[in-house]
Amino acid sequence: AFTAGGILFGYLLVAAQPFLGEGSAVVNVSSLAGRHGGGPGASVYATAKGALMTYTRSMAKELGPQGIRANAVCPGLIGTSFHDIFSKPEGRAAVALPRSRPPRPIP
Repeated sequence: AFTAGGILFGYLLVAAQPFLGEGSAVVNVSSLAGRHGGGPGASVYATAKGALMTYTRSMAKELGPQGIRANAVCPGLIGTSFHDIFSKPEGRAAVALPRSRPPRPIP
């Protein structure tokens, strides 16, 4: 079965490959939810991030022989409105790190 997301990922890799020379790196942003399945209310998010992790591993296998690295960073729980709604306070307290500064918009 084909999915729109899978087809899009394939097109992105084909489109980007001519610009990726030896020594290049692809860095995807996934999530620990992709590895552990997320919590209540996060099944679609966790599924998408899990797919991205698998895609990243596949990219590493395909691009590695050309000297191109592919990796994913997987942040843990981040204080967002999603977690305000769906995460229990005791779970957040067990894993969340305090902020070092207030959030700022990305320009």
